Amino acid sequence: MVSDRDMVLDVLHLTKHEIEDYTKAMQEVSNQSLRQLFSDLRGRAEQTQQQLAQFAISKGYYIPPSPASPQEIQRIRSHYEQMVMQPVR
Repeated sequence: MVSDRDMVLDVLHLTKHEIEDYTKAMQEVSNQSLRQLFSDLRGRAEQTQQQLAQFAISKGYYIPPSPASPQEIQRIRSHYEQMVMQPVR
């Protein structure tokens, strides 16, 4: 028998893949109207994913990691900003 926890975590996992699929579709489509549709669908899927994550946390099905410190966030931001500014070789 499948537990409520298993079902919630499975749907959460599937929703994350749905978001990835919409993102890939947006990168491939040339029609702006279709790109907007995929963007809207991805936005809805992201909202669903956030709601499912909050539900899973509230039920104790998932324990998220501790939030990063402001210093860690700045360190990572700086790293990626430097990568973007480096010329392509």
